Amino acid sequence: MCATEPRQEPTENKTMRLEHIWRDLHLMLILVADDHDDGREATMLLLEIDGHTVLGASNGREAVETATVMLPDLILLDLNMPVMDGLTAISILRAQALTASIRIIVVSANGNDPDWQRRARRCGGDGCVGKPLDFRSLRDVIQCGAP
Repeated sequence: MCATEPRQEPTENKTMRLEHIWRDLHLMLILVADDHDDGREATMLLLEIDGHTVLGASNGREAVETATVMLPDLILLDLNMPVMDGLTAISILRAQALTASIRIIVVSANGNDPDWQRRARRCGGDGCVGKPLDFRSLRDVIQCGAP
């Protein structure tokens, strides 16, 4: 290699460096699973405005399929959905090696109730937030961990 040619950094190193920058900025790949289109789309839009990459699913089966392929950092998962409910989706995700460690936050109308929060954890969720979503609280959950 000639001394005047720029040194090319291996692609693997570039990818690892970009992943560290991504994580340092708290940007995540987030899957929002909710059968209510308006709520799902509003949540997705707000997360995108914050700089996250966001995927959507309208039922538990779509959530499992998307999570298995895309391996998001976080899943916001409604419990009451058609085709496959959130509890079933959580058990499938926790049983698969690829998806077992993905953070799952249950989203429920009862999410602010301590009993529901305990129930969400017993079912394999990492936490629970209430509906309608308080976006400030959701940001805290995303950046600091489960409530």
